[in-house]
Amino acid sequence: MENNKVLVSVYCLAYNHEKYIRDCLDGFVKQKTNFKFEVIVHDDASTDGTADIIREYAMQYPDIIKPIFQKENQYSKGIDIVTKYILPVLKGKYIAVCEGDDYWCDECKLQKQVSFLETNGDFIAIVHPTKVYNYLTKEESLLKAYDRDCVVGVRDVISVFIPLFHTTSVVYRKSAAPKIFEMKEMSWDYSKLVYLAVTGNIYYINDVMSVYRTQLPNSWTAVNSVKKDRKKNLRFQKDMIVALDFCNKYSQYKYDRFIDKSILNFEYQIWRAEPYFKLLFNPRLYKIGRLRTIKMIFRCLFSFK
Repeated sequence: MENNKVLVSVYCLAYNHEKYIRDCLDGFVKQKTNFKFEVIVHDDASTDGTADIIREYAMQYPDIIKPIFQKENQYSKGIDIVTKYILPVLKGKYIAVCEGDDYWCDECKLQKQVSFLETNGDFIAIVHPTKVYNYLTKEESLLKAYDRDCVVGVRDVISVFIPLFHTTSVVYRKSAAPKIFEMKEMSWDYSKLVYLAVTGNIYYINDVMSVYRTQLPNSWTAVNSVKKDRKKNLRFQKDMIVALDFCNKYSQYKYDRFIDKSILNFEYQIWRAEPYFKLLFNPRLYKIGRLRTIKMIFRCLFSFK
């Protein structure tokens, strides 16, 4: 590996993460590697002390922390931050992600993952299990797909309908980035993982090396959750259908059976928001399964909605 060239680009999106950003930045600067890496930290005009903490780390670790500070919040303007500000400045051969309220808990994370990718050219990405910490309940759990190191099954990624691995665990080749960032529908974790899975092999290391905080005040999970916002939920379902259809065509329908079933699941969620009588005349509904179909017909006949 060349020591004089940035091999890995990490990007971190931060907004009002004053209470958590130090854990995140410490996770970056404590990484032990035999290669150079950079961390692009984007602060979206935080109104607390987040930007000051980022400046502190940027001054102390100028070769690692590369900050971008916004004077006005870009997310609220509907701007795709990653595409506009992050992607153009990434220098690395590989990309890793960790948002400002999450963090890496293994100082050898990057070394382990990148060493594997460097010696296994047929793999496009590498992932690992993640500890999940619920801020409200103080409970901890594991987002863990397998009990051993192994090749990730494409069917597993497609069929779960939700991300099988957390974003903090993923390191992937930058060569895969164009399609991921060109399509807004690929911005969701699930669709991104499906695209990577159908594009190349993904390897799983059974080491917990990151922590994902959920239900934080002002965080995506607490405020912008698709589960709590009907419009966002509907947009999510529609985006998934577009992204999965693209992945199906891109892979030349190699995984058509599994992708079609996943598309059907998202179509079903959209159909549930429509008048029930329309469900009875949609032939694809019956591919979901007999039990679901009977339930939907029952609701159609006996609901006054």
